[in-house]
Amino acid sequence: MDLDRMLNKRDRIYVQKIPPGTPAGTTINIHLSGVKGKMLNGSGVALTLPFQQPGQKKKERFSVLQIDFDEKYFFDEIEINLTTAKIRCTGRINSPIVTSNFVLNGSRSTLTTFYKRKSKEKILHAYFGLAGSHFLGIDSALTRYDQVFCVDTNCGIGASGEKISVTSAIIGRPMNIADSAISLGDVIDYQCVAPMPSGNPEIEGIWRCFAHVYKENPHLLGKKTALITDTEYSLIKSWQSRELPFFDGYMLPEGIDIFYATSDAGSDEFFVNRLIKTCDQRNDAKIGSVK
Repeated sequence: MDLDRMLNKRDRIYVQKIPPGTPAGTTINIHLSGVKGKMLNGSGVALTLPFQQPGQKKKERFSVLQIDFDEKYFFDEIEINLTTAKIRCTGRINSPIVTSNFVLNGSRSTLTTFYKRKSKEKILHAYFGLAGSHFLGIDSALTRYDQVFCVDTNCGIGASGEKISVTSAIIGRPMNIADSAISLGDVIDYQCVAPMPSGNPEIEGIWRCFAHVYKENPHLLGKKTALITDTEYSLIKSWQSRELPFFDGYMLPEGIDIFYATSDAGSDEFFVNRLIKTCDQRNDAKIGSVK
């Protein structure tokens, strides 16, 4: 089942009624074009829109949200709150003796936001198989979590000519500001310079960050966590479903959901992209200082 919708400034709540007689199904796909981020810059107590170069024009952004249910339902209505980005689906079970509709639970959602290039789509950010409430915006989805870990690793050459990896992380509690824009509170700053590992330096950097932060802040253990990374996009779905080990034979710990965000684009539009870009810039600055 596919729904296509063009966004415009007048939209706040959008309701899609499913035509009577539509067969029962397990999946809803929502396709949006004209997607816009809600990034805000802060200066003292003032909030402003991110700066853009005069005449700067971005390629149109698209999002696809797929909601997968555990069983077949006759879908009745899909409500999209375009202020909070929250999705609500109603319907009834696939049974001839049940005629009333109710809010559907027991589902997982996957979101991908991208823009189109000549060769292939450029993925800005994504998440896979998240249970619970569903959101059409990745930034809004972060508000479901107790804490966010954004971790990025860059590689370079140290002062003695050796190969090094530098990992920077921003850890904090997501908070809503100005409708669906968010910020981080109770922020923990992390940075580590280490010898180049034999495997993926990004994954080792994430594992090292978790070990250090949880040792120094044991009260964070067990909290629902969103991990933001820009590595191995093709593997994130399997890490999230715990089908593949995340590091050194270990699965991604329970209570942690993994999000993908690129630092190459979208940092003046979306919170997750701004976070990963900030970590990337801090890594480059550190590598430059140790040469």
